Amino acid sequence: MGSGRQLLDTRKALACSIELQRFEALLNHVSTLHTRVDQLRSEIEHLANVKDHGDEELYEKLESTNPISMVDLKGKKNIN
Repeated sequence: MGSGRQLLDTRKALACSIELQRFEALLNHVSTLHTRVDQLRSEIEHLANVKDHGDEELYEKLESTNPISMVDLKGKKNIN
């Protein structure tokens, strides 16, 4: 009867270990998402500040790195 109890304890320990690993992976993923959201918010804020100053170099850089948008940041149709 002792080995049956030990096997049950081993199964529970393994299940807890797997659950802990999943939880830690989820926390890591959420942390990564928070970092990315903060980065995007910062970029949006920077773009809002720059937009009024007409920084053409920045617009060109953004257009070259993000060619999928149909309308560029200046509000004109993208010809690409």
